[in-house]
Parts: sequence; structure tokens; C-alpha cells
Amino acid sequence: MNTRITKDMLKGIKSANHSLIRMYKEQLPNLTNIQYDTLVGLLLGDANIMTQNKGKTYRIKFEWSNKYLDYINHIVLVFDDFILSKPHSKKRESKVTPGKIIHNWGFQTVSVKQFNELANLFIDPITHKKYVPKGLVKNNVSDRSLAYWFMDDGGWLHYSPHVKKRCFVLNTQSFTIDDVNQMVIELNDKFNLDAFTKIIKNKPVIVIPDSSYEIFYNLTWKYVKDIKCMTYKYYK
Repeated sequence: MNTRITKDMLKGIKSANHSLIRMYKEQLPNLTNIQYDTLVGLLLGDANIMTQNKGKTYRIKFEWSNKYLDYINHIVLVFDDFILSKPHSKKRESKVTPGKIIHNWGFQTVSVKQFNELANLFIDPITHKKYVPKGLVKNNVSDRSLAYWFMDDGGWLHYSPHVKKRCFVLNTQSFTIDDVNQMVIELNDKFNLDAFTKIIKNKPVIVIPDSSYEIFYNLTWKYVKDIKCMTYKYYK
């Protein structure tokens, strides 16, 4: 009978090539539907997927601000089996405001084949950079994915209390305008939204206008409501 390797058995091991770590990774299960849908949303946001062995396996890297500790701890729990090391504190001086210290937390999964399907979705086979191919939103974004995309990289379009319209924004500045326009088409078709592309500081973002507030709220709030540090992103 094979011995099951637990994370406690890996404490103190530094080498990723240690036999126990290799055995642990080999026994990891496939991603659950919840994990898969969550990762689709996170990868549309700021999470990064990368390989160190020419695409044989992939790992996911995360980093968020200290003010989102509830969210960080939640993500760690969702992917508990795939994360061996606790989030580590990262502090640096702001490039914009001298003297201000930016405090983030970073962590990553192990590198395993379970993430290869997501890499095939998000990694351009030519440039090897993250992109959004046609059909990704239509075929892979669930309401759960949409909620995590919003938590990871969304917010209000206008935070001023004088603006009465309830408009959300998904910060898609890292994608090309063609990618963003295609995402808008697929979001509207799939979720019956009135989203549109807006250029802010020469970069494209996705705006979900007041007319789609109730639809968007009903799709996403159930996944966000228990993560207290994220509820501020909804209008009161």
C-alpha cells in the first residue's frame, strides 16, 4: 500500500526536486470545478501563470495588498492542496509617493500538470505572453469566474459620491484593445450585459453601466458577500 504524502511531511524541505515533493505532486487531484472557475477569473485579473520546464507543468503566482488579507486567506484555502508555503510579506517604497511603504503578500502554487489546460487557454503560443483568445469568455467564464475577476481587478468606475450612476469597471489595461473588445462582445452575449470598452489614459477597460448593475450584482454578489474586504466594491 502506497504511503500518502501530507504537507506536514514536507516541512523543512527546500528543494523542489526532493523525492517527497515529487511524490506529493504526483498524488494531487485534478482541479475541482470551483478551483477551475476561480482560476479563470483570477487569470483574467492579476494572477500569473508560468512554466520553468518549457511547458511540461505550470504554476500560478499571486500577489495582493495587505488590505486584502481576508481575500488572500480565502484564496489560500481554495487552493490549499496546491500551496506548500504560506504567503510571504513583501514591502517596498512607492515609486509614486516617496517615503510611502507598499505592503503586499505574495505566494504561489506548486508547478503541476493540472494547470496546463489553463496555460493553453491564456498563454499565446507565439509570444508566450498572457492573452485572451476568442471564445475564452464565452466558453470558460462562469458567474463564479466573473466574481473573482471583479474582486481581483474590478471596482467602481466613479468613486465620487456626487456621481449617481452605478457603473463598474474591469481593469483590462494589460490586454490589447482587440482582446478587450472581443471580451465585451462575449460578456454581453453570455450574461445579457450592456458592457462597453472605454479608453482611460490610452488603455482599454471594460465598463459595466448602471443599466446592468442588477444583473451583475445577482451574478456575483453571492461569491463576494462573505469576503468582507471586497464588499466595498459594491454600491451601498
